[in-house]
Amino acid sequence: MMLHVKNIMRSVDKTVHIDHPLTEAQLRLTKYGLDFIPVVDGDEIVGVLEKDDMFSESDATTHASNGDKVKDRLSGELVFCYETDTVETARDTMETSGRDRLIVVNGKNQLAGVLTRQMVEDKLKKQEVHSAGTETPMSDRKTNTGGRAHGDDPGKPANYSAAPFVNKDGK
Repeated sequence: MMLHVKNIMRSVDKTVHIDHPLTEAQLRLTKYGLDFIPVVDGDEIVGVLEKDDMFSESDATTHASNGDKVKDRLSGELVFCYETDTVETARDTMETSGRDRLIVVNGKNQLAGVLTRQMVEDKLKKQEVHSAGTETPMSDRKTNTGGRAHGDDPGKPANYSAAPFVNKDGK
C-alpha cells in the first residue's frame, strides 16, 4: 500500500500576508508554536517564512520601528508537493531542494497543508513506500514567485481566498 502526503500532512489554517509587519509574523509563529508559516498575497501563495528567517526577540523593537515587512525577508522561491504524491516523492523533493519543509497543494494548486522532513522520516521508518511513477516530475515542483503576486488592479486590495494557491503560470 502506498502512503500519500495527504495521509500525514498537517492542515494549515494560519497564513501571513506579504505586507504584514515582521512583528505580526513573529507573533503568529510564537503564538501558534509554528516553525514556519505560508505567506500569501491575496489568494496566491508567494512563499514561506521560516522561524530562522526572523529576527531575535532583542531585535524586535528595531525592526518594528523600521517598519520591516514580511516581504523584506521572503525569498521568491516556493517549493511544494501535491497531496496525492507519495511520501517518498515528497522526501525526494525535500532532498533535491534542500528544504526541510514543504507546502502541500491539492489538484487545483490550492493550499492544503504543510509537511516537514520529520513527519516524512517518521512515517517512512514505519512503512516501506514505493513510488507510483505517475506523479508530476521534480522539475515541475518549484516555481519562481518573484515574492509578489500580480493582481488585476494594484491600487485595490484583493479579496482574500480561503484557499490560497500556487501560481505556476507566473501571471
